[in-house]
Amino acid sequence: MIVGNVNGEPSLSEESNALRKEEGNDKIIALYNSLKKTRELIDKIKSELKVYKQHDDEIEIPSINELRYVAYHTLKAINEKSEGEQDEELRRATRHSQRASYDILEIGVLDKIEYFVGFCEEYKKIDISSVIKDWSGVHNKITDINITLAEINRSEYSSVEYLEIVEEKYNEICDIVIYLDSSKDELNGKLIKSFKEIRNIVVLTLFSIVLSLVLVVRVFVLYKNPIMTFTSKFIDSFYFFLDSINNFL
Repeated sequence: MIVGNVNGEPSLSEESNALRKEEGNDKIIALYNSLKKTRELIDKIKSELKVYKQHDDEIEIPSINELRYVAYHTLKAINEKSEGEQDEELRRATRHSQRASYDILEIGVLDKIEYFVGFCEEYKKIDISSVIKDWSGVHNKITDINITLAEINRSEYSSVEYLEIVEEKYNEICDIVIYLDSSKDELNGKLIKSFKEIRNIVVLTLFSIVLSLVLVVRVFVLYKNPIMTFTSKFIDSFYFFLDSINNFL
């Protein structure tokens, strides 16, 4: 077989083989980079979990399932004799690696949405917008992120494109959560103040009830009702109780 021309220059066959080899190397590098990104995302998202932190080992399961397919197609590529089949198996392995990445990203987004729901529940008794000025905007952004990922048609995007969309949404919701966390000290202060106000209302209500009872007892005593005469000994105790409540307020 002729591998070069008379001038010592590479033949078309040599150039074609070199090109195929370079393309094969590119696919291996793409797979390596994809797997590296998947591992980094898993570590990053696990460290940033809010609600699902106690289940951090379980959140890897969908990604691990995809990585099994990565191994399967990589082994098939090694065993394939046809370069075309090898390339196709490497492409499939890379796609599964990308799916592993967006699987873990989707779980990260869900974790932050659950955190937001809990945040709303925790501070529902106070006016959150008095601290977080753009509270309605924050709420709308979370809703938009949720709707986008719930309604997106994956078939309209390549694995790379979909991965970019999910990663962008994850970064957006992480920024929101950081903002919410930075507001918690002030919100907790307002929550404590709200509890104190509620407590004072309850105590004042009890105060009014006890005062009414004392007045009723006084009326009976003044009219010397035989049935109520024994209660006169407790009048001083009632007044002592009222003084105690007054001092508490």
